[in-house]
Amino acid sequence: MSYMKTQVRLQLGATGKGLLAATAIGWGLFVYSVLSTGSEEHTLQRAPSSC
Repeated sequence: MSYMKTQVRLQLGATGKGLLAATAIGWGLFVYSVLSTGSEEHTLQRAPSSC
């Protein structure tokens, strides 16, 4: 019985690490997207307007 409990704990631990990694990657992509979008808008504002 203790073998099954150990396997469940290992599986939950691996799942938690996977979720943590996915969350970190998601936040990293989000921050990169925000920063790149912000720099593009800043560049567009500096460009002379034709109007």
